[in-house]
Amino acid sequence: MAKIDEQELIQRIRTQLEQEPAVEDPMQIDLVVERRGALLNRRTVVNVSGRIKDETEGRKIEDAIRTSVAGLDNVDVENNLVVPLI
Repeated sequence: MAKIDEQELIQRIRTQLEQEPAVEDPMQIDLVVERRGALLNRRTVVNVSGRIKDETEGRKIEDAIRTSVAGLDNVDVENNLVVPLI
């Protein structure tokens, strides 16, 4: 299992999102990487937020992020994407 710094992780995720055709505008997706937990139980959390067109796009975004973090130690994804009600 590998470790990665926060900026490199965000860049890796952005690259994956840009390659996903179902994601309408990857730059509208906000990514925040945090370290949470006690020293011996520290986890990296990727918080993803923004407005999306529908739940399908949201699932594709989350899948792309999970693909990006596969193989990394203790990384969780928090999905806070919103489908606007029109």
